[in-house]
Amino acid sequence: MSLQYVNLICDLYDGTGQPVDTGTITFTPNATLTDSVDHVTITQTPIVVNLLGNPLPTVSLAATDNVNLSPSGWSWLLCAYFPGALPRELFLLPFSGGSTQYLSHLIPAVLGGFLPLTGGTVTGAVTLTGTPPLAIPGGAAAGNVLTSDVSGNASWQAVAGGGGAGTVAISQGGTGQVTAPAAFNALSPNTTLGDITYGSGTSSSSRLPGNTAAAKNFLTQTGTGSVSAVPAWGLLAPADVPGVAGISVAVSTPVSGMMLTATSGVSAGWAFSVTGMPSATPPFLGDAIQRLAIPSYFYPTFFNPTGYWQQMQSAAPYASICVINPGSGPGGSSNSDYVTQTKLAQAAGMKVLGYVHTSYTGVTLGAIEAQIDSYYGWYSVDGIFVDEVSTSPVNQPYYLSVYNYVKGKAGSDIVVVNPGTVPDESYMAACDIMCNCEVDLGTYRVRAAAAWEVNYPSARFWHIIYSVLTAAQRDEVLTLSRNFRAGYVHITNDGDPNPYDTIPADPYWSGLVTQIAAPYPVPSQAPVLEDGFDATTGNINVAWTVAGSPVITSHQLVILGHSTFADTLTSAATWAFAGRAATVQVTAVPAATSGQAWMRILQNSTNFVAIGTIGPNLTFRNCVSGTNSDTSVTYNGTTHLYWRIAQAAGVVTWQTSPDNATWTVQRTVSSGLPVLTSASFQLAAGHSSGGDPDQSASFDNVLVL
Repeated sequence: MSLQYVNLICDLYDGTGQPVDTGTITFTPNATLTDSVDHVTITQTPIVVNLLGNPLPTVSLAATDNVNLSPSGWSWLLCAYFPGALPRELFLLPFSGGSTQYLSHLIPAVLGGFLPLTGGTVTGAVTLTGTPPLAIPGGAAAGNVLTSDVSGNASWQAVAGGGGAGTVAISQGGTGQVTAPAAFNALSPNTTLGDITYGSGTSSSSRLPGNTAAAKNFLTQTGTGSVSAVPAWGLLAPADVPGVAGISVAVSTPVSGMMLTATSGVSAGWAFSVTGMPSATPPFLGDAIQRLAIPSYFYPTFFNPTGYWQQMQSAAPYASICVINPGSGPGGSSNSDYVTQTKLAQAAGMKVLGYVHTSYTGVTLGAIEAQIDSYYGWYSVDGIFVDEVSTSPVNQPYYLSVYNYVKGKAGSDIVVVNPGTVPDESYMAACDIMCNCEVDLGTYRVRAAAAWEVNYPSARFWHIIYSVLTAAQRDEVLTLSRNFRAGYVHITNDGDPNPYDTIPADPYWSGLVTQIAAPYPVPSQAPVLEDGFDATTGNINVAWTVAGSPVITSHQLVILGHSTFADTLTSAATWAFAGRAATVQVTAVPAATSGQAWMRILQNSTNFVAIGTIGPNLTFRNCVSGTNSDTSVTYNGTTHLYWRIAQAAGVVTWQTSPDNATWTVQRTVSSGLPVLTSASFQLAAGHSSGGDPDQSASFDNVLVL
């Protein structure tokens, strides 16, 4: 295996055309990267690039392990955190372009676009770069138009050929008209109400007169198998739909992308229903987008216009995943009803998965592979939903084998594993989506997230919550699922013994779909506090409250630690810390036996979370009502250069990093935490022994998001 890297120049510019020199950008792999030859999972953590004082930085990103693949590049997600930036952009990092790429060539607009020239007058000739360059001469007279030839020779010309004031003649490339309707009519071959324009096959358009017959006619066209025929008006005969004696369709409000669905079993013959057919798949799931994923363990209902499947399909693409389960698996033979229902769901824009259960590795891999073969052979599914999944790391290779077997099939090949709870993190390598929560309402309210979940995008997680009886409870659960960063969710008022034999009726269901359809608000990712202490020497800015005599020296904050711990630097502002993360670079700490250096997120002096050195140890502190709970490791100034405290979904993590890119979680606490609803950020230093000397701590690159 040989990874190929690209040096990516991050050429981001502000509205005046100057390089951005504030904030950060983060590059995250779009999916788990798997070597195409050896099938080895390649671990790649997010890479954070600090733009502060570092315009046009270069970052090395893995682009491919096989330059012969087409396309050869892997995809990355860029998250930009500076004023005016678009929050998320997904881009392909190609290798074929060489070892160096420019971010502006891969993502057209990270700032949303800017105009370098704002006002003013340009006199004389102007040359525009291009192939060939366009030289625009000066000296235009009023009313002149600019024309050029293929060699890039431009000139100003008076409007000629009968254009008239304010118009350009058709012979000069215009319309000879002054209004949009008149311009359209001047260029269009249509002359009568109801006319239709179609391609004539000779690089021109032809006119099909509108239907003037009293009887209702339909637009018909019969090709040769390779070439289309001229369209015409005609009647829709019964023979046009095999097996149908007559057709009657009434649509009061046509919508884009309609699809007719035949419905049998009606005594008077056949009936038809109209459903919308979306034209696009859902976008990549960032943390502000959710989709419905339904364990649809109910029989096909395509013969019933108001059946569960039709209700579910009508919500596509916001309902994006469903599951067929003919008989606790594919069953003994193909079922034509499931064949039809699968095709209709896929046509509606949904991904259809086939259900298998492993009995926690109790079913042999050979038996599971045979069921997977049946699903693909009989129903052409888009992937597999693996149920009754173990949580032990010992059994992960079993599920990795299932994952690799599905990936060898032709199709979308989505693999979902459902342990129903949080398994060992290694299972993330054995799935595309993990159903890490399948519980009732009461259990969901007290759920504790695993610390490692924050390492993955929301699109990797699916939560199933049942016995959610009311609309108010539904909305409560939806909010909780977003706090837990579940990219896929199923919320139902059905309950035991089988919560999956129905889906909710309206208005419960329609209210859920409406909320899913709108990207939900997430906490701002713009920094609320950022300071690189860039003054060579001098005063500390107004974002801070200073106690004692902290000073800025050589672009760093230096605090001389006394035995009184009286020297601190505290943010002037306070914030609710939930959903935020605070980071600092620590370049020096007191070396004395009792010397200390601290970063704190504090509500007050007796309720806070902190990272700090005490002599030779690095301590991770949780303080509630004045009572400290500590864990420690031996301090290393290289591997513990950066400190971070983060809180997400009710969980606080203490983290360290050598490079502000690769982070190690040192401690996780999900209960017994201090209230941090109006918290400040504080840096401090000191020592606890009168016999120790006063020594300094140095800090840099504070960032609170």
